[in-house]
Amino acid sequence: MASHQSLNAFVVERLAEVARVIRLADYVASYEPPQGTGVTLDAAVAAVREARDAS
Repeated sequence: MASHQSLNAFVVERLAEVARVIRLADYVASYEPPQGTGVTLDAAVAAVREARDAS
């Protein structure tokens, strides 16, 4: 809580973060790449990581 936020705000922020991650994990688990594109889930994840690391 180095940002001097209240305990309540801190807990709400952490819970929101967990909820996003869970939804993202559910999405990734159910994702089916578009047919005929040759794009795999692994390739998409690698591209996202590369873009994130470049910024």
